[in-house]
Amino acid sequence: GGENTFGYHLVNLILHCFNAWFLYLLIRLFFKTPYLENALSSPNVLAFVAATIFLCHPLQTESVSFIWQRSELLHAFFYFLTLLCYFQGRLKKWNVYFLFAALFFIFGFYSKGMIVSLPLLLVVLECGLWTLSRRKGYTIILFLGGLIFLKSYLSFFEEPWAVYSQVVMVPLTKLTNTILTWEHFWTQLYVAVKYLILTIFPLSQNLDYDIPRAVSFWDPRVCLSAGILVGLIGYALIIWKKRRLLAVVIFWFFIALLPSSLLGGRDPM
Repeated sequence: GGENTFGYHLVNLILHCFNAWFLYLLIRLFFKTPYLENALSSPNVLAFVAATIFLCHPLQTESVSFIWQRSELLHAFFYFLTLLCYFQGRLKKWNVYFLFAALFFIFGFYSKGMIVSLPLLLVVLECGLWTLSRRKGYTIILFLGGLIFLKSYLSFFEEPWAVYSQVVMVPLTKLTNTILTWEHFWTQLYVAVKYLILTIFPLSQNLDYDIPRAVSFWDPRVCLSAGILVGLIGYALIIWKKRRLLAVVIFWFFIALLPSSLLGGRDPM
């Protein structure tokens, strides 16, 4: 494309549409799992509405409009494909789907490292949507452990210090080019709530948010944000048995934010 940005934007838009379609398919598969198969009479409607919101939500503007955010779109593309293959493997009991899930996980890792949180999400989905026998539980744990090992191996292959930096993060701040301080963590509490607010009320968006850093936990913004987040997690635990899907979604939100919150770049948001 050279300096003509039309092609870049078109490919980004196509990827985003695929991601919305994958989300639609994924939500339909949710309602074929043991805990949700009789929860709704027409899950296709819910899946369509959710995918449409995902497709058109103003928060997606940056991912589609920024050329360099192609990595974000590709990360989501392979994230959803990994989940789709994993769910098909669990529902149809075909092991070949798990091989494809592992392959797409690798592709996603090379698109953007944020996919490292996906094995943790699969654990939550397993606990939330399936009733596991001991044998199946061990098999799933081995598969998820294999994904984590695979990610660590690829990190080591790319840069031997990358694995170590995930275990001993603070001494390697300069090497990983991240901000691993308490100030960063306090700020991320406020940022997480900011994301929640923008999801519900996408007003005053900015392509480059200027978030002032919190110097201590006792910053009023941090205390209030921590209370909101703890309350949200507590609510998810309370409704776990009666409203399983909502609880899973709440945990998904936190899991998706974990990599950027713990290993964020120079900008807090």
